[in-house]
Amino acid sequence: MANAHWRWLVGTLLAAPLLLLAVPAAAIDFEVRLSTNSVTEGGSVTVTVRCTANCTLFAMPTATHRYTSAYMDIAITSSSGVSLSSNRRVTFSPPGTAGTSSGTVTISTTNDSLWQGDRMVTVSASLPYTAGHYTSGPTPRSSYWYFYSVQPPITSATLTVMDDDAPPGLVVDTDLQTTGAQATTLSVSEGGTAPFTVDLATQPSASATVTVGVSSGDPTQGGTVAPTPLEFSTTSWNTAQTVTVTGADDNVQDGDRTWAVTVEVTGSADTNYSSAAAQTVRVTTTDDDEIGVVVDTDLTTMGAQATTLNVHEDGTQTAAYTLVLGTTPEGPVTVRVGATPAGKVE
Repeated sequence: MANAHWRWLVGTLLAAPLLLLAVPAAAIDFEVRLSTNSVTEGGSVTVTVRCTANCTLFAMPTATHRYTSAYMDIAITSSSGVSLSSNRRVTFSPPGTAGTSSGTVTISTTNDSLWQGDRMVTVSASLPYTAGHYTSGPTPRSSYWYFYSVQPPITSATLTVMDDDAPPGLVVDTDLQTTGAQATTLSVSEGGTAPFTVDLATQPSASATVTVGVSSGDPTQGGTVAPTPLEFSTTSWNTAQTVTVTGADDNVQDGDRTWAVTVEVTGSADTNYSSAAAQTVRVTTTDDDEIGVVVDTDLTTMGAQATTLNVHEDGTQTAAYTLVLGTTPEGPVTVRVGATPAGKVE
């Protein structure tokens, strides 16, 4: 009986190396590769898969586990404006050393007018079992089990889609004469007018209307603005709308006055525009009033002004003229009227 146990123990020890030899070798490694890791909206990227480690195991020399070709399916994480070509499968034919897949899979991006910021897209590959994914020897079930159940690791890649659109904002321009120029300062005379334009920097999201309010910081002595509010849609967002500034006329010599017009979003279904920064137009209203006495001898012509008169020496003819102050006084003003020795003024 002891001899039987001894023979069993020796047989087990001798068989152990054979069991160790049956343990699968190191895993086959693959990685997804992109023709470029970043692309601007409107660009495209080509996807390939490459075996990077233990590729000889992928083309095992035994008849039971010989894989002469395999298909890999490419997938991407969902992202607006990013899509895969109709062909989403690459063919991998291992030569026994590191190799790259064949077949063209393209990732395309849409060049839109929406601001979404830069987007990170994960590109992955998988090796699902489907008829034709492997070529086997005399035991197809065994060869399928080895290749499909092991599921060799495939390292994914990350694609950065760079947004070429401006972030949501208001575009205010007071320089309407120079193409491509932009300014935010304006000058207007008392009682005069001057225009500036407003539009949006980028298209709002679908079905969103952006309402822009325009307000004067000094309507009494600075000036007023019209029209307000302004509305922009997904189709009219880049069509500039004109705002007219009218300088306040106060008849007071108080010097030029600088004030501000505020342009800001007051309502939007697009949350990106709800937080858009307000813009300011700096306006200078130039004073056209002068302290003094205005004399007018032409009393018959509306709007005309003269400062000469004709009378006879004998006093049989008289002439009249008017006197007004040039600006509104802060208190009573006395005007002294005099004459040269040649005439008499009353």
